[in-house]
Amino acid sequence: MQWIPFLTYAFAMAFSPGPNTLLALSSGNRFSTRQTLILFAGMYSGFFLVMLLCAVFLSGLKAFLPGAVSFLKWFGAAFIVYLAYQMAKSGNLTEEKSQKYEKGYGFMKGFLLQFLNVKIALYGVTALETYLLGNFSILFSCFLLTLSGFLAAIVWGFAGKSLALLFSTRGVLINRILAIALLGVAVSLLFT
Repeated sequence: MQWIPFLTYAFAMAFSPGPNTLLALSSGNRFSTRQTLILFAGMYSGFFLVMLLCAVFLSGLKAFLPGAVSFLKWFGAAFIVYLAYQMAKSGNLTEEKSQKYEKGYGFMKGFLLQFLNVKIALYGVTALETYLLGNFSILFSCFLLTLSGFLAAIVWGFAGKSLALLFSTRGVLINRILAIALLGVAVSLLFT
């Protein structure tokens, strides 16, 4: 198991702005801790289920099209490079951007968001195939990925206003640092 590339990838993917982190930020800023935790319960129940579906997809793909897994490695690296590019060119977080993904709150909205969140599906497929499934059970692998996302949501949700301020003033720098880290992950992915 290559822990440093995996942890770098997991950190960059889980903590970078996306639908889950921005909804957590918005909820943490606007609602009570209890309401935010209900949202998180929905988000990460759905997240775990999406990770399980990714693992089942990969298992089926390996069984029926074993050569396709190599393609997924290259696709995963290309996706990571794309994310790095998107991160590097993005500006500071604004209130308008933080509300862009806000569809409502509660358990079901958080749960259903996961099935529309392409970022976590690609995160799951890439991390499961590249780092986890050969080393851990499916359930433990899905738990690790869900835990990384949940920890990021906790930070975004409960650090709310201070993180919003940081990303609104230093977002460009932070995004470029995360982009460089993701490029390193993409390179390591191709040579493992």
